[in-house]
Amino acid sequence: MDALQALVTGLGVGSVYALVAFGVALVYAVSRTLNFAHGEILTVGVFVALTAAFAELPVWQAIALGIAGAALLGALLERAVFRPLRRAPESMSWLLGVLIFAAVLGSATDRVWGQRTYGSDALLGGALGANDIVRFADVVFPAIYLWLLATGLVLMVALDLLLRRTAFGRAVRAVAHDRRIAALMGVDVERTMLLAFALAAGLGGLAGILNSPLTFVSVQLGPMFTFKGLTAAVLGGLGSARGAFAGGLALGVVEQMASLAGVSAGYRDTIALGVLILALVLRPAGLAGRTVEARR
Repeated sequence: MDALQALVTGLGVGSVYALVAFGVALVYAVSRTLNFAHGEILTVGVFVALTAAFAELPVWQAIALGIAGAALLGALLERAVFRPLRRAPESMSWLLGVLIFAAVLGSATDRVWGQRTYGSDALLGGALGANDIVRFADVVFPAIYLWLLATGLVLMVALDLLLRRTAFGRAVRAVAHDRRIAALMGVDVERTMLLAFALAAGLGGLAGILNSPLTFVSVQLGPMFTFKGLTAAVLGGLGSARGAFAGGLALGVVEQMASLAGVSAGYRDTIALGVLILALVLRPAGLAGRTVEARR
């Protein structure tokens, strides 16, 4: 693997991380809490899509069902856990609640789909050029990474426009700034937060589905996605959508460049942990360069 191949691969993988990180950042922006169940919700979305694919539904219908399943779980998490517990004055009860939700969801996923591991072609098969090869000069790499990068960039632009040019986006930014003032201005805070949680979870489900051609599919992937999404969101700046995108791309590139330098793939989580620690020590405000003050 040379530097160009590592860069393209890193940007492709980083696009997946960016979508996961966007969900983490969006939830944090509207609720000032971290969704530690993000990976488990994402995993359910992947397995819903996988089940639909095994039922011989068209791949795009399977993807849509996976996204919808994850979005419904995100809405359930907001309604059943975050909404009742966030009113507790300056407490960490939300953390216990979300950890219990993650544990229950992980256990249920294991009961329904079991510990079986599925191959990288089980869900998308040859879609998105998963089996195609691209040659550029003397460099050869799978086309899937270019498709992931292109898909990620399109979604990033669309999501940025959603947050900046639509009524929903303005409501999200108002709630992120101050819930009380947003409510006084006529924003439906409860509805905005519910939709934000659903959007974050749905994008997480899509990220997991897009990631499936790159690795195996297993119910054990949840914690890894939660960790990578949190790392990328912190690296970019919690509460910043653009920062989350940048953090995800940067994390993917760092991992691949470390592989280029001879670091074993088994140490990627260690690399991500190192990136997280360095980000917290050297630039706690993230790449976006802004801190977010918690407001009730």
